[in-house]
Amino acid sequence: MNTNKLSHNRSFVGPMAPIFFGALILLGACSKTQDFASLKAEAMAQVGAGEYGSARENLQKALKFKPADKDVLLYLGITNQELEQYDTAVSYFRKVTKLYGPEEETGKKMAESAASIGDWDSALEGLETIAKSGIERSQLFDRFYEFYMNAGYYQAGSNVLDTMIKLTPERKKLYLRSATAKGMLGEYGKAEMILQEALRRFGPSVEAYSNMGILKMQQDQDKKGEIFFRKALALDSTRDDVLLNLGNCLSSFDSKAKKREALVYYNRISKEMFEGIRLDTVVSKLELELED
Repeated sequence: MNTNKLSHNRSFVGPMAPIFFGALILLGACSKTQDFASLKAEAMAQVGAGEYGSARENLQKALKFKPADKDVLLYLGITNQELEQYDTAVSYFRKVTKLYGPEEETGKKMAESAASIGDWDSALEGLETIAKSGIERSQLFDRFYEFYMNAGYYQAGSNVLDTMIKLTPERKKLYLRSATAKGMLGEYGKAEMILQEALRRFGPSVEAYSNMGILKMQQDQDKKGEIFFRKALALDSTRDDVLLNLGNCLSSFDSKAKKREALVYYNRISKEMFEGIRLDTVVSKLELELED
């Protein structure tokens, strides 16, 4: 009898073990799914409350369950952006784009985060993402110009401005920007032609005359530069930038009379207006030259 009972118990335990093990697996899967949903929901609520640090922690935990979840990746980018961890934010926005395709909002956030740390290549990548999402590229030209110039891609910036002028010739600032870009490329003739066109279209302006003066000085034509700076000063004698430019131009001459005039302009400038420019040093040097 004992033998039969033992045999009966073995036959009972044997077939039930796999079923019980399978049930454990299913329960575990349900638990993980629930954990992911709870973590994600809590993180979304924390984002809404501005609790970005706590939200990021929960999102990072949720990411372990679903590494490619779009919302989790996107909000990891957003929370890192809010916490000023811009390089990390950029990496998450880039991953969202790679996995789910270009979207306007993701591109905007990527461009913003990258620009905050001077990562201009990634900022341009963000703009390209926006353009690929279906937004008209022409709507992004101003930002493309800004990012190209900050990145040192002066030719690309100049090309964008050429297109913008063709599309919106009534925008005065485009001519000034274009002249600056072409001056940085050493295309002085083209830059001067653009400024002359601006003067023809919009009439005399401090900015156009000042930019023309700078172009002349860049070509070692200080006498011509002086003429244009004086034209700018005649239009507005209170502009610190004009006083500085004219002062710099006049101080380059051998004439002591012009150097003294430069000192007058330097002393009229609000020192706080020009961070990084040691006007006191410039003035002291000029005063020493006049003592000789």
